[in-house]
Amino acid sequence: MEPAADEGTRLSLRRFFKVLLAATLSELFVFALLVALHAALSSQPLEAAADFAGVSLAFTAMATLGAGVAFGWVGFPKYRVPIIFLAIVAGSTLGAHLYIINNPSLPACRDTATNVNGCIMDESYYVPAAEVLLKGTQCGPSVANCNSEHPFLAKALIAAGIAAFGDNAPGWRVLNVLLGTFSLPLIFLLALKVSESRKVAYLSTVLLGLDVMFFSQSSAALLDVPMVFFALLAFVLYFYKVSFWKLDRFTVAGIFMGLSALCKETGIFLMATLATYHYFAGEGEKRLRTVSALEVAIVTAGVFFIGLQAYDSLLARSAFPTFLDQIHYILSYGASLIGPGWSYGGPYGNATQITPLSWITFYQPVTYYGVSAPVCTSMLNGVCQGSISLPTIAYYGVTNVLETWTIYIWIPIAAYAVWKRYRQRLDGLDTFGFVDPQAAETTGSTRLAVLSLIWFSWNYLPYVGMWLYGRVTYPFYFIPALPSVAMGAAYFLTRKVVPGYAVAMYLAGAFFFFLVFFPDKTFLPVWLRALLGK
Repeated sequence: MEPAADEGTRLSLRRFFKVLLAATLSELFVFALLVALHAALSSQPLEAAADFAGVSLAFTAMATLGAGVAFGWVGFPKYRVPIIFLAIVAGSTLGAHLYIINNPSLPACRDTATNVNGCIMDESYYVPAAEVLLKGTQCGPSVANCNSEHPFLAKALIAAGIAAFGDNAPGWRVLNVLLGTFSLPLIFLLALKVSESRKVAYLSTVLLGLDVMFFSQSSAALLDVPMVFFALLAFVLYFYKVSFWKLDRFTVAGIFMGLSALCKETGIFLMATLATYHYFAGEGEKRLRTVSALEVAIVTAGVFFIGLQAYDSLLARSAFPTFLDQIHYILSYGASLIGPGWSYGGPYGNATQITPLSWITFYQPVTYYGVSAPVCTSMLNGVCQGSISLPTIAYYGVTNVLETWTIYIWIPIAAYAVWKRYRQRLDGLDTFGFVDPQAAETTGSTRLAVLSLIWFSWNYLPYVGMWLYGRVTYPFYFIPALPSVAMGAAYFLTRKVVPGYAVAMYLAGAFFFFLVFFPDKTFLPVWLRALLGK
């Protein structure tokens, strides 16, 4: 009787989870519709209805998450250890984000010289753009703060946070925090499915979570983390072969890749990663792989074009009559970013420029936002005799270099493993290491090597080309490559030649680096804070 009771509980939780999931998706649609109507027909009742829908959506989504975890715990006992692991990692990450979510905080974040100190880096552009979107302001050539050089979706998510939690620092940042946190379970699921190894999945998740730049960007109202989140979701849907109604997994993955590109246009490289992987290493004969890869690309483009046109028709009719006009503006704006970009180590004329080569070697950590306060260094009879200004809050734009430098180990190993596996297989492009599954059995380790190599190539090498062409290339452009860095490092750390104590030392080093560059510096010793201050 006990197994029957367990089965009954499982079915009940499954039904409850499906009801909540349907409710969440319905509320998401209603919320998007209300925001769109408010944009077209701005009114107080519509704004109030959108605010209420946003709050309701937040609570329903959290209930859905809880029900999903409960269903997974009861319905899939063999995955209870991974569920506990993900709960600890995601819970710790979320807690760390929420601990600092209100720092920095000013009454408003505006793109003006007098008020940028309330913002973390480009929040000074994206928060005002979200406020403009939420108010339904029509964007024309003369309207400030529309930020039309990037698509709208990530800023719409910021607007949703403002609608749900208020026009304040937590409201600006909360959805980015959630998407950054939920990216960790997604990379776990992706690495687990591709590699067929829990150890690889555990390491990939921890390493992405310990990346300083990914954490900093997840803590702020910026664009790159939502782009990565939707791309990771698309990869998970693709590898788990999720279909919906009459939509196959390629269409479903393409839809979410389109949402990734609507967050930031460089999501196109993540779509290219998926299409390239499927063409070379996916299932089926070559002709079918070609058609399916094109399906992903076409659906992604369709979602991107339709989304842009919806925004332009509602909010930017005078500036961009069609989505082609905004695409032209986006490309023109990007082409105009010519010059040395960010630098460090001296005045402008003598500074060291940060280039894509610096991303994978060394550059002085960029401070997105920093505040210092005096700390007493000597006391006499209870009176401070000397003090030094030390950082208290500082968000840094730097990757976890221990992870990044590992590319010099895992990329050659992965490339050799792929070449060795397939060197005598098919002619043409397939001789570079990709083969039809019917022609050779592909191991999980090899699939992970292939995916990591393709992912890193598509999300790093184009920026090298842009830099050589003279374009500005900011360090945070490396963020879309970070999942491949994490998976590639996990691929190396799980080789038989790597002893367990070396893995433990590596993780300890990555954690220490993360801890040093954690935004809140008040718990660090004075000497280390002084070093960071320099």
